[in-house]
Amino acid sequence: KDNKRITDKQKNEYMKKISAIFISIFLFSCNNENTDIAETRSDDLRVNGVSTTAFTATISGVFDNISKIDIALGKNGILYCPKTDKAESIFKSWLEGNDNPDCHVYSTKDGFDNELFSAIIGPLYPETEYAFCLFSQGKDGSNRKISSVSTFTTGHFSPEFEELQIEDIHYIDATVKSSLKMDAKDAENCTRGLLLTEKPGGGINEALNITEITSLYNDDDPRFNVIVHGIKPDMNYYARLFVKYKGSDGNDTFLYGPEKAFSAKRSEEMAVDLGLPSGIKWAKCDLGEWE
Repeated sequence: KDNKRITDKQKNEYMKKISAIFISIFLFSCNNENTDIAETRSDDLRVNGVSTTAFTATISGVFDNISKIDIALGKNGILYCPKTDKAESIFKSWLEGNDNPDCHVYSTKDGFDNELFSAIIGPLYPETEYAFCLFSQGKDGSNRKISSVSTFTTGHFSPEFEELQIEDIHYIDATVKSSLKMDAKDAENCTRGLLLTEKPGGGINEALNITEITSLYNDDDPRFNVIVHGIKPDMNYYARLFVKYKGSDGNDTFLYGPEKAFSAKRSEEMAVDLGLPSGIKWAKCDLGEWE
């Protein structure tokens, strides 16, 4: 009996030791899986500065100890995504060789001046916080490195709409002049245009005619001229500028400027009395263009 009691006691001690070993292995596995990304970053990649507009971010940094071959044949640039609790784990997953669709990758070879780096990413969403880091990847896809993770917030998008001037109203078209001020980088990431409606206060869904402004935006002189086609005689119109961009919900967002009302020419102005016995008046232009 005494021997049996000793054996049972020893068994209990052994079971405690085995349980402790398994618990230690499990905790080590969990801790290893959740290693802080700060332990994986490379001091070879460092962010120097960030400047933002509503739709873009200009990021500069330093790439140390990256060979010219890896710069020329590898991938180097910026990883970024909207700032969430998962942002750092997304970058860590990329570092481990997993290409995650939630992780936006901007890669360039043109942003380098020796070890100095600068690039513009966009289009981004206005008034949105992003997490980002610099990255480097060798020519064979290995030797991945990332910098420490930083954040930035894009600015508010508020273009300045000037009052419209309607000039040179002809039988089928009119010239619209105005000015639309915004950051030149933002102008590259949104659509500028002019719409016509028959009733005041109409938006894009009520537009009879939509004309996109395709002229290159000039930050020093944001004025432009647009010829609007398709107007008809004896009609009253309302013209207004709009800016379209993609919102964070994935849908198009529209901002509108002030309206300008104008009237097309009257029908009686569109014919000439040639003095024929029949009294028929002849149109000054091809009437079929109004159909």
